[in-house]
Amino acid sequence: MKQEKKICIDLLKYFYMISKSSIKVFEYIEKECIKQNKKTFVFNVYDAMKFTGYKTPKPIYGGLNGLMDHGIISKGPKGSHLWILNPSSNFK
Repeated sequence: MKQEKKICIDLLKYFYMISKSSIKVFEYIEKECIKQNKKTFVFNVYDAMKFTGYKTPKPIYGGLNGLMDHGIISKGPKGSHLWILNPSSNFK
């Protein structure tokens, strides 16, 4: 399982040239939804800050934007805290 996670993160870095904050945020998302085999998730900024070690939400939002820019995640319905993992991504 650790080997699969390392390969997944390495692929993100290589193929998408994703920022460090995006990688950390993706690791949080992986912990929260991918292991539970979910394609949607509620994102808690404060839990993500605790998980990543960031002291402010700014790098968390930057990480989310980076993941959205690369089509890995998208926002759910307007006004909700729901996010969607891109169904064409194979990060299981």
